[in-house]
Amino acid sequence: MTFDAFPFCSNYVIMVTMFFTVSVINNYALNFNIAMPLHMIFRSGSLIANMILGIIILKKRYSASKYLSIVLVSVGIFICTIMSAKQVNVEKGATEEDVFYAFVHWLLGIAMLTFALLMSARMGIFQETLYKKYGKHSKEALFYNVSP
Repeated sequence: MTFDAFPFCSNYVIMVTMFFTVSVINNYALNFNIAMPLHMIFRSGSLIANMILGIIILKKRYSASKYLSIVLVSVGIFICTIMSAKQVNVEKGATEEDVFYAFVHWLLGIAMLTFALLMSARMGIFQETLYKKYGKHSKEALFYNVSP
């Protein structure tokens, strides 16, 4: 038997790689001054990421009410992110350079969360294209797809 005899094998490797990357980056971002509430709220931005990538990759169009909803959710996430930036942990008596380093460290954590959010949305689109190509088979989906 060849590798081509199992069309899901290569797709399975891609799915596992995407899932592993998203999981590791999301967990590692907590080491970059990202508070747990911000982490959870930021991950709720999957609506935004799914819509943006759906428009770019799948050429989807949405109703005006869906765009408005996404804008409102985005504003909420943005406000939460900005407010949490004021709470970046810095030791008492820290120099201005230490404060700057802590803020840059926090920005790196936000960048990691953003990347993981977009990668997770891309993984969802990849799953959708697999369903279109091979059909929805619930038992296989449980084996091949792991939701984050």
